[in-house]
Amino acid sequence: MRQSLRWLKSGEHLVIFPEQPSGFQSHHSWINTGFLNIATMYYRATGKALIFYPVHVDYRRHVFQVARPIAFDTARTLEEQQEELVEVLAKGLRGEK
Repeated sequence: MRQSLRWLKSGEHLVIFPEQPSGFQSHHSWINTGFLNIATMYYRATGKALIFYPVHVDYRRHVFQVARPIAFDTARTLEEQQEELVEVLAKGLRGEK
């Protein structure tokens, strides 16, 4: 996490794969949530909200789809918004609108 925070603070972008694999090109319907802690760390270090861009990989059509971004709400704790963040990110990762 510390290295991820250093990269973000230096203006770089991160690619995070929060899906739980269940086989070749297959994932469980839920996502791991530990990566969301980086949003709180980033806010504490910079005073800025971290924005997440969920990306769906469509293996059949061989395309990437970038879904609607969602920002960490700096006025709320991670616990208060984790369910909402996970829901939006999971839908985007699955290619749902």
